[in-house]
Amino acid sequence: MTYEGASNIDNPLRRNNFNYNRNKERNFESQNIRDRMRSVSQSINEIKNEVKYINKSLKEIENPTAPKKVFVIDRTLPVDDYDVNHNYNQEDYKSNANEDNYENHTKYDINGLNLNERLKSNDDNVNSENYSNYSNSKDNLENIIQDLNEDYIKIEKERAQKINQLKEKDTTKTIKKEDINDLIAKYKTAKDIPVNKAEEFYNSTNKKLLDIVNSVVIVEGPIHISEFTTRIKESCNLKRAGPKFKKHIDKSISLAEKENAILIIDDFLFPSDWTKTIVRKRVNPNIDLISKDEIEENIKIVLDFISPINQKELIKRVSRNFGFKSTSKKTSNKISGVIDYMFSKQIINNNNGEIEAIIKNK
Repeated sequence: MTYEGASNIDNPLRRNNFNYNRNKERNFESQNIRDRMRSVSQSINEIKNEVKYINKSLKEIENPTAPKKVFVIDRTLPVDDYDVNHNYNQEDYKSNANEDNYENHTKYDINGLNLNERLKSNDDNVNSENYSNYSNSKDNLENIIQDLNEDYIKIEKERAQKINQLKEKDTTKTIKKEDINDLIAKYKTAKDIPVNKAEEFYNSTNKKLLDIVNSVVIVEGPIHISEFTTRIKESCNLKRAGPKFKKHIDKSISLAEKENAILIIDDFLFPSDWTKTIVRKRVNPNIDLISKDEIEENIKIVLDFISPINQKELIKRVSRNFGFKSTSKKTSNKISGVIDYMFSKQIINNNNGEIEAIIKNK
């Protein structure tokens, strides 16, 4: 028997819905870039398919296709009731269908009916379309990944060029034109000390003691008290400094400080008109006899020429400026202590192990 209706798979609206591919296997949570890009590509294709599906459905709703006659097997009747030799009137199909529909419907006569072939044909069409969608999606994904890879390579090349430009500028090279050695003075030892004998030193007047102190401090200041003692001892031709000698040394230093002839900072004697410390290179340097002020000034000089600089390299260069041929642990520790002090006073800055001077706005 035959019916008219829009219920079979050939109906455009149903066929549109049947062939509509919904892919729900997206994986946005994956950490793999290829998986995530595949999910993005699938989402884009789904949006396109949804738009096509909606457009086709709306067109079919607005202009529905004329219903076709559908062959239906009434399974409520016994098989014997069907006349297998009966040929259905093909004119019924011609009257309500065009030539193409007629040609298609001729396949539905009772003798030539092959539902398996029909379903297989539909499945092949669907699978072919799905495979085409999958192939296109795969190609699109490969294109997206290739584009991203090209963009990544381009970005990396630009970043490498910027790094090379920075290397060409080389901010660790000398900033100033003059040589750093021009700012390092040769250490001068006081020679004209107005005392030659110990008894003369012991019997000196206060004015004479001030002259003795100034003759050393003005030339060598800042100078450590022990080194000042050595200078006076050598001038008096003494092999060792006894208690009496040390007592007069203390007396002369106290007198000079009281008269504002010198400044005493951390056991170092500075001239009274001291404003800036000169960095000096010594023949046989001893870090204990070098003031923190001179070490700080040395650090500033190095950073004026090389900045930023690794702390280990900074310590090495500072010690070389003082005349050290090698940097001992004691020397390194004292220089490091001054560097830490400069950190605390925000004179210099540590940027990931690289030391640089802090430029303050004037």
